[in-house]
Amino acid sequence: MTDLAIPSSAEAIASLLRQASPVHLDLADDTPYGEWQAIGRFLVTIQQSPRSQFLLPKINFNGPLARHRPDLGHCWIWTAATNRFGYGKFSTGTRVLGAHRWIYTQIHGDLPSTTPLDHFACSNRPCVRPDHLKPVSMRENTLRSDTNPFAVNAARTHCANGHEFTEENTYWWYSADRVAPHRRCQTCAKRHNKNTDERRKRERAERRRSLQETS
Repeated sequence: MTDLAIPSSAEAIASLLRQASPVHLDLADDTPYGEWQAIGRFLVTIQQSPRSQFLLPKINFNGPLARHRPDLGHCWIWTAATNRFGYGKFSTGTRVLGAHRWIYTQIHGDLPSTTPLDHFACSNRPCVRPDHLKPVSMRENTLRSDTNPFAVNAARTHCANGHEFTEENTYWWYSADRVAPHRRCQTCAKRHNKNTDERRKRERAERRRSLQETS
């Protein structure tokens, strides 16, 4: 991205914010200038869009510090409508857009609709700060989730019966959709196969006895 003309002081950036719209901005006095600069750079870029006057008042620039990457600063929280998953959204009149995706594309350019945007820095779904987001594969986005069953299972170190998922004790395979790999405990699989073989032997023996008794 080419260099932009960023205001030279925090006061100038705050003035730009006030001129743009009544945005949510109540940063502490000791806020690093880098935070102000990030907001200023964002404003200079986003104001090129006719939707900026409508969207800026819906962003709280004083959100929590990024949980995974505090060096990337505070979250910019979407304060308006969210979808059932907690992501910000807004209507253009003809369709509903994801707030974080739309803002990301204004800064970094178009993004394929099938490419997920991961909140890698903060895991904060209402956050719309572009440098807290990055495009990832569907598989990576699934495995990084705090709530997705695939991710929850991937974080487990032992199976339900207490056997550790070591390299020797783990069997991996993909389902037909190939979204995420599946794993199975080898110890449990062997026990299951043994129990299945024994059950089938008993069933065959019972059928033979039943045939002998009826003959």
